[in-house]
Amino acid sequence: MPDSPEEQAALLRSAPLPRLLARAAADPQGADERTRELALACGFLVRERGGALSAGPSAEAWREAGPAELTGLALNLLGVLLTQLAEEEETAEEYDGEHLITLYSLCEQAGMTQSVARMAALDDMWFVPPGHESDPDASVPATEDYELPDPQALSAVLGIPALTESDRTDLTPSAARLVRLMDRLAALGVTERTGDAVSLTPLGSALLRDTLLVGLEGDAADVFPTREQMLAWDAERLVAAAQWWPKRAARPAVGDWLDAQGTDGWTPLFAAISAARPEAEPARRRALLAALDAMAVPDEALYALLADPILGGWAEHTLHARGQAPAPSAVPLSARAVYLVDALEAVRSAASLDHRMTAAADEEEPELFAEVHAAFDKAAAAWPGGAPALLTALTAADPYTSAFLAEQLSHHPDRATAEQARRAWRAFHTCGATRSPGRRKPAKRAGGKRKRR
Repeated sequence: MPDSPEEQAALLRSAPLPRLLARAAADPQGADERTRELALACGFLVRERGGALSAGPSAEAWREAGPAELTGLALNLLGVLLTQLAEEEETAEEYDGEHLITLYSLCEQAGMTQSVARMAALDDMWFVPPGHESDPDASVPATEDYELPDPQALSAVLGIPALTESDRTDLTPSAARLVRLMDRLAALGVTERTGDAVSLTPLGSALLRDTLLVGLEGDAADVFPTREQMLAWDAERLVAAAQWWPKRAARPAVGDWLDAQGTDGWTPLFAAISAARPEAEPARRRALLAALDAMAVPDEALYALLADPILGGWAEHTLHARGQAPAPSAVPLSARAVYLVDALEAVRSAASLDHRMTAAADEEEPELFAEVHAAFDKAAAAWPGGAPALLTALTAADPYTSAFLAEQLSHHPDRATAEQARRAWRAFHTCGATRSPGRRKPAKRAGGKRKRR
């Protein structure tokens, strides 16, 4: 962070973008179209009634304002620049607040330089070992157009062995997009990049902090709300936003919201979590249950939830954990299927993660994880009608999430179970789903398309 407002103002005055906009204000016709559009958007230029361009209030502030006013000018510049970058084809955001999240990820590193290649791989949903530490690749030219490291160096930076030229080609679009974003923001003095090394500047850290403290508007506020904004939300908006937050952020936020609501908050919160949503979102919403302090839920709220066709199984499990025994007939079978979908998917995803972290580079995932086999058979033994009936119930409960399990269970040694799983898997493929949950390629531990909101 800058040591004083005066130092922050000096950093802004040394940045090339505001100086470029000041020149555009002095000579509008001498500026290119993109610069004029940005100058108009942030007040360095205004359009007169007859259409002529003249210097605007931001140009006057740039010439005469003190440090505090320049901070306001810088925040306005950052907001307008981010809006422009979010809309331009080469740097378009795929969800509101994406570019702020990128800046926040740099801020979390406390000024340490990060690798463009590593950030691009994480953004593209590659499985990058979380404990792997590596400096940016020094072989990437510092002054020429950016190019990803060669496959061997890329493996070293990402901690993923045996990457190939094909993997490098796959990652190139994401890296090029990130570089364009970082270099455009560097013109405001917010970021700096040298070859593969990128970082947030002290000015960038200060402006990001002030942006988040002031608060965002519109859909972007769902990504980075202030505490006051979040507390004013209804349950539906809270759940719609918090399902995308890291658990370390969702847990205290939801807890604070419930504290502010009092005992009246539990019912609308559970209703929002269990609301019908398309594809993967229902499971994401239900994952918020893990962010709750289950022991803080009043008994009466849990007993009222037992009849819910989605969350009744979770309520029953929570009451059992308290040593209570609700009547089995109070819980719909569909709710128990939902609870099992989430429990079995947790087993499958944990087994898959463990495999990717420990397997050899060319080792395929097993067709059926032993952990999934054992957990499913245990659940099926207690399910009315056995394994095939359980698969049918899981598919009805959550077609999207259960498809991950069906793909695995299509290799179950029991023929009836395997056939029912194959039917579910085929049905998923023919229902027009937007993303397949099939196994990932082992070579790069990659996840395919960029994650969308």
